Amino acid sequence: MLENAIIDLEVDTLHENYHRNNLALFNRFTLKC
Repeated sequence: MLENAIIDLEVDTLHENYHRNNLALFNRFTLKC
């Protein structure tokens, strides 16, 4: 159970980084327009 919790935490972090990177790309694209 502890292992699952750690995996969930890692997945959440990756998910958060993914969204942050998408937002950064989106902002960069928007500034160019």
